[in-house]
Amino acid sequence: MNPGRGRRKSDRPSLRRRSPALPGQAGPGAEGAADEAGAVGTPPPADDARSSRILQAVQGVSPEGAASRRAISATASTQGMNLAVKFALVISGVSAFLMVTTGITNYFQAKNALDDEVDTRGKDLVLSVGELAELFRKNQAQIEAENKDQPKLQEADRRILSELYSERLKTLVFIEAEGKPHQSATVMNAFVTQRKGSSHGILFSAKKTEDLRASEQQIYPKDDQGTTFALPEGRRIFKQDGTLDGIPVRGFKREVSAGEDAVTAWVILSAKQIEQTKTRLLVVTLILALVAILVGILISFILASRVTKPVRKLVEDIAVVAAGDLAHRTIAQSKDEIGLLAASFDAMTQNLAMAHDQELEHKAQEHELSIATEIQSNLLPKKIPRYDGWDIDAFYQPSKQVGGDYYDFIQIDEQHVGIVVADVSGKGVPGSLVMAMARVLIRMEAQRNLSAADTFIKTNRVLSKDIKRGMFVTAMYCILDTKSGVIRVASAGHNPMVIFRAQMGKVSLVNPHGIALGFDKGPIFERTIKEEKIQLNPGDRVVMYTDGVPEAMSPDHKEFGDEQFHRLAHSHGAKTSNQFINLLVQELEQWRGGSPQSDDITITTVKRQ
Repeated sequence: MNPGRGRRKSDRPSLRRRSPALPGQAGPGAEGAADEAGAVGTPPPADDARSSRILQAVQGVSPEGAASRRAISATASTQGMNLAVKFALVISGVSAFLMVTTGITNYFQAKNALDDEVDTRGKDLVLSVGELAELFRKNQAQIEAENKDQPKLQEADRRILSELYSERLKTLVFIEAEGKPHQSATVMNAFVTQRKGSSHGILFSAKKTEDLRASEQQIYPKDDQGTTFALPEGRRIFKQDGTLDGIPVRGFKREVSAGEDAVTAWVILSAKQIEQTKTRLLVVTLILALVAILVGILISFILASRVTKPVRKLVEDIAVVAAGDLAHRTIAQSKDEIGLLAASFDAMTQNLAMAHDQELEHKAQEHELSIATEIQSNLLPKKIPRYDGWDIDAFYQPSKQVGGDYYDFIQIDEQHVGIVVADVSGKGVPGSLVMAMARVLIRMEAQRNLSAADTFIKTNRVLSKDIKRGMFVTAMYCILDTKSGVIRVASAGHNPMVIFRAQMGKVSLVNPHGIALGFDKGPIFERTIKEEKIQLNPGDRVVMYTDGVPEAMSPDHKEFGDEQFHRLAHSHGAKTSNQFINLLVQELEQWRGGSPQSDDITITTVKRQ
């Protein structure tokens, strides 16, 4: 096909067919001219290259499907940490963090509570010891006043007073159990001292004075060390931690009186049990936290496995379907979102299988259509006939893969050639079958028959018996006398023939009376069919066409129209047949503006040179 002959820029093939050289044609140059004009190219058959993209994707034939299968295979072969492990690690990590945080918080709260309890007891005891010290000072002052002139008696009474207050102090800080005095589990000693110069002398003590060791002085609270507790009367209690013979202790001091002979109350508490309690609490907290973490990990793994089990099953089903098994069914393992996803995937797989079957069926239909297209293309003329003094050309473009239009050049004898253009009332395969029947009958009846009307009458007698009810064929048939320039024209309900008169520069229409082939079985058709004779002069042009030309639709659904077609026939009538058809096809393409073709288009034209 000559690319300049108005080929359509779309997926649909356009056909410009040339019939073989006929008797009476020009010499060797005529065939060369026909080849130059271009033979028709048949549309490509629907082969495996046009197979279903769905089937390709599922079976991994297409690049997308192959990449998808490779990705699934790579994931399956190099699977790392699965979803259950990830869920379990996250859940157990959060559980461990909460348990450890809760345990540490509880531990420090309990530790602070124990420390507060010891501090409260120490403050209460040192206050009580301070009250005894104040009473002791009053009694001591009274003794000194009564025995002012008797030093020995003062000393004896002071010793008796110290022993008395020591017993009272023992009663305060020690507990009687089973009739035997024993030291409290937390109180190590309590005593009262009085400053004598730079040192302290013990006035009375819960322990024997000789049992007091100099090492205890190391943990006596100093005014500038430890913790200070303020008292309502403006005095203060001092606290300091230390160790005594490796035992953790806590000392409390209260200034009873100030001055050079200041009296101070002291309490020494053992912190051993408190530290042991803290240690036990810490160990128990850590053990409970560890047990809770282990139990949490176990439970989280079990829960995560149960949650992700439907996901793993769905992944396995996806892998099976991705391998090409569209008959595989996916059963929902739960009623939650995962179950809904599984049900949706199963429905998608079934729809995919249905689409696959439909694509296979469509592929078979395409193959059949390709065969029908090839057959139809073989029925059209292979080359345009060439005669001295005549310029003939044709154009054919179906709206579907298989069209219902038909044109032909029939060599009747050495001087006469028949030109027929027909349009079947239907498209696709049914139209092409009727077109094939009409072609055979017209060719058969046209042999040695110089009457266009008689050819249609004999064709209709046979075609009307075999054609499907409701289908018919409109056609125009003219017999050209290549010597005299006379044409005999008959129309079977077809579009009028357009004649361009070169000398007058006008366009006229010729449309002899007649009804469509197959519309009536005989009598009516034979009574109505008429035939006309027309003399063509040099420069005159005859154009025959189907209704796909005037009914070409623009994007805004407007038809091309007969008037515009006639105007173009008038404007380009003087040009060569090749130029005439190319310009006309270009106008049609511009008019459609890329919108789909609504009907088959067939144009044949003959110009007398």
